Amino acid sequence: MAASRKPNFLIVLIDDLRFDELGICGHPYMKTPNIDRIGHEGAMFTRAFHTTPLCSPNRASILTGQYASRHGIIDNVARDAHSHRLPNYHVVLQKLGYETAHVGKWHMGNSGGPRPGYDRWVSFPGHGSIMNPVLNIDGEERQHPGYITDLLNAHAVEFLRKQRSKPFALFFAHKAVHPDAYQAADGTIDFKNGGYLPAPRHADLYKGSRRWRRPASSTTPSSCSSATTAISSASTGSAPSAASPTKRASSRRSWCAIQRGSKPAR
Repeated sequence: MAASRKPNFLIVLIDDLRFDELGICGHPYMKTPNIDRIGHEGAMFTRAFHTTPLCSPNRASILTGQYASRHGIIDNVARDAHSHRLPNYHVVLQKLGYETAHVGKWHMGNSGGPRPGYDRWVSFPGHGSIMNPVLNIDGEERQHPGYITDLLNAHAVEFLRKQRSKPFALFFAHKAVHPDAYQAADGTIDFKNGGYLPAPRHADLYKGSRRWRRPASSTTPSSCSSATTAISSASTGSAPSAASPTKRASSRRSWCAIQRGSKPAR
């Protein structure tokens, strides 16, 4: 296949976003117009399930196409050295003539330094910081003023707009909406730095919005009605149960209306 006909790849990963916190899934006040547009113009996968819904293993599975038992990133313990040896698909794309980039959270090990497979690298140590984060840009690490989502967006757009003769592959992994946290090498996590902070311009975006409660009716938007029990289990971090057909049907009807609660640590 000619180089001009090779497809470009853009993967956008949003950290800690619950499956039901989207306008397209019927959330009564959450504003996600760009995600909603992608869903309406493309395809929604409402029967997805991940066997290890935890930050580091999940990321490794996305980049390798392997189960955690195969790629070896089985928890959030610092595995910096091991993450350099992952069979990352960007390594393969580079060999096929692609220009590759990673922008955003890596969190397979706490080091924010470049990993193999990328021509452009913009990341940060561990979970990073929401305000004025330390960024590692192609191996140079220093603090940058600003809001982390805005900074990462700017780097991603810069890469996409670059004039090139090669096809490209960009893996864009947001920190949002994960709260600020410190994760030790043994995997223990400390949220003493506070919760999630919106950009100052969005501080009052949801002012006056009521806390979302499970509605009395089991009716849900048609776009979400085909989801399964497995999705609810994956998103809450609990194991799927051997529910009866009646319970499974109830789950399919109500998965977009699950009461908002605390998020599992990732």
